[in-house]
Amino acid sequence: MLKEYFGIENKLELAFFVIAILAMTLFSVLNVGYRSPCEDDESSAYMVLSLLKEDHELYKNDYYVQSLTKLPSSYASSLIYSGKCHIPKGDWGKVILFGLESNKDDLFVIPAFSGKYDYSTFRILSRRAVFLEWKGTGEAVYDPSIVPEIRKRFKSYCKVDFLESKDRKDFVETCKSNYLKNTEDDFRFLNINYGADYLIENKQEISRRLNLPIAWENKEFVIYFIGQN
Repeated sequence: MLKEYFGIENKLELAFFVIAILAMTLFSVLNVGYRSPCEDDESSAYMVLSLLKEDHELYKNDYYVQSLTKLPSSYASSLIYSGKCHIPKGDWGKVILFGLESNKDDLFVIPAFSGKYDYSTFRILSRRAVFLEWKGTGEAVYDPSIVPEIRKRFKSYCKVDFLESKDRKDFVETCKSNYLKNTEDDFRFLNINYGADYLIENKQEISRRLNLPIAWENKEFVIYFIGQN
């Protein structure tokens, strides 16, 4: 396997390979600080693969996870990053619990960009499919075939094409601004065309209210039901 993917043919080369990996890991920890696999975006993405080994009913409608399963390194990654994650305390943790208690095939529209919380962790912590999130778009580096799907979803989510934006900052700012202009019909569109069931919003970050059925709410968050009754 190592020979096939990395061109490693003998023990000496393997030793240098392992040392190089350890050195890069140590540098990363010293440079940005240690983050558990559950908090790290790439690691948590691969951890869902270990969950799939336990329950094949999970993430069936998560385009990102389905893309991961096609990568040659998916099986090894599921072993390396296996483990359990702890539910955070507070209002965000209660949102996670709502997800855990929902149907396995429910699809959640979460905030695409991190705010007070790293919303991308919803996928691994709640064990539920996510419609779209910005950090996961880095998967296109390993699987370029998902770029058209990412573009289509961002156009549906916030009516902007990241390939036509001047730079990352311009794209993020435009997307956030356009998102606030979305109407109830825009979110129903996500249900009709993608099968999305729930919309999660942080009320402290988005002040407007939508005329949609409220599935759950606490002080900080509201979860709208956008599925079919």
